[in-house]
Amino acid sequence: MKSVGFFVFAPFTQRDYNRFGIEILKKNFNVYVLDFNKIFGSDLNNQYEIYKFEGYFSINSLDEFMHFSNKLSLDYAIDFLDISPISFKIRNFLQKQNVSITKVQNGLQPKHTPRNYFVEKIKENLFSKSSWKKIIFKIHKLLYPKSYFYSDEILVGGLSGLNLIAAKFSKTIIPCHSFDYDIYLNLKNQTKIKSEKYLVFIDQYLAFHPDIKFLKLKQIVSPDKYYKSLEFFFKKVEAFYNLKLVVAAHPRSNYHLYPEIFKERKIIKGKTAELIKDCEHVFMHASNALSFAVLFRKPIYFITTDEINNSSFSKMMNVFSGFFSKKYLNIDSFNKKDLIKFLNNPIKRSLYKKYESSYLIHPSSPKKFFWDIYTDYILKKNN
Repeated sequence: MKSVGFFVFAPFTQRDYNRFGIEILKKNFNVYVLDFNKIFGSDLNNQYEIYKFEGYFSINSLDEFMHFSNKLSLDYAIDFLDISPISFKIRNFLQKQNVSITKVQNGLQPKHTPRNYFVEKIKENLFSKSSWKKIIFKIHKLLYPKSYFYSDEILVGGLSGLNLIAAKFSKTIIPCHSFDYDIYLNLKNQTKIKSEKYLVFIDQYLAFHPDIKFLKLKQIVSPDKYYKSLEFFFKKVEAFYNLKLVVAAHPRSNYHLYPEIFKERKIIKGKTAELIKDCEHVFMHASNALSFAVLFRKPIYFITTDEINNSSFSKMMNVFSGFFSKKYLNIDSFNKKDLIKFLNNPIKRSLYKKYESSYLIHPSSPKKFFWDIYTDYILKKNN
């Protein structure tokens, strides 16, 4: 039986176990997870509940990795590592061991590229910490891109992925789709979770997201102002549609710690895809859950605030709304006429299909689960 190893540099959780399709792969392969987050200096294990199973290994050093790799006799390495000197060493070792390297394109979406992109990058590298090390690394990556981006096969989740450098340096392209499409396949024929009609807001926990403190990011919104603006807007759209609005809480939110927020409405956590599937209209900022709204062909409305507009987060707002030729509404400053115009401006159906084929489903992807596609590929490759 062939052996498959997942190479990750972020803590491995139960969500990863499920979305990596390990139960599917175990039907045909020995499956392992090599967690490198300690080597990368992050050691985030205390921030997450690590999901351990028989094939899970937390790697503490490159020597330990080489020992485990030889012991496991891996045939395939599913590469979720970053582009860094450490990852470079790991991939070089795998190639010398004739381990087939598989890359995964997932979560594709439109990108923000500033006009002065290259100038910004030069400034960033010249004036950052360890700047010369970074510059030398980037020069090496520029001169020898294949060493960093090579793979034996890559699972491409949409047509836009074919233009990315990882696809250009892969021996084999496997047409595939996003993990979200697997969720869509599971849900599309299921019964509704709510019998009555409703609106949904896709929460991103902007005021309290743990990454803001952990990564020392600049605060995007102030809680009092932000949630007051949201509630005022929610009541207006509820009156317009004569429907209640439900909040699809962010997976890492803890609104029980803030009982005064959203106290007048229902908050549901862990059911974002289901809520989008059954709703009438979707309101959002720039959430990755946009994929579900596209797949289920729901009316999408982008909303912003003064604070969001003055933050770097506005870049993604512009990218998402711009793709759909849909103006977003500033909920800090609108009148009845603005609201009616906003709500009566639907997205063209052709743009849903364009987004889907570009970022969610490669047109040649088999309409089956992601890891079944990969299994079929490996079994056929070894026949």
